[in-house]
Amino acid sequence: MHYLQKADIILRCLYDKSGENPNMQKLLSWLKNTPEIHEGEIQDCLHHFYNEGLIYCESHENRHTVYQGHSSEHYLISFKGKIFIDTIGGYEKEAEFLSQRKAWEDYLLEQGEKNQEKLNNLTLWLSVGTTVLALVEIIKLVREMCGCH
Repeated sequence: MHYLQKADIILRCLYDKSGENPNMQKLLSWLKNTPEIHEGEIQDCLHHFYNEGLIYCESHENRHTVYQGHSSEHYLISFKGKIFIDTIGGYEKEAEFLSQRKAWEDYLLEQGEKNQEKLNNLTLWLSVGTTVLALVEIIKLVREMCGCH
């Protein structure tokens, strides 16, 4: 299991269990069937979620301004965290979306370069045609002036 999956599982757990006032012990209990996720990874994810504004911390019914990682803290998903889950679907979906967007941007850039090359060739041929047309007109003009037909 890669780290984005782990982060999504932890965040989804906070989302699903937000009414149960989750703390570290509850998280460990809820995630016991996911042995690939250990306590240190949970703490790393919680700290990241806090820094991203996806959760807030509450201790003794007071919301902290700073994540402290105390056992008495409760980790509650924020409005931003709920929106992140509901609209984007989590970190894994976000990474997939960004990857697809990058591929689309690369495709558009490639198509732009191809179109630029075509436009350059067209411009070259237009300038050659214009030059030939100008030479033909000059030759006609010179023939008329000298009386040569």
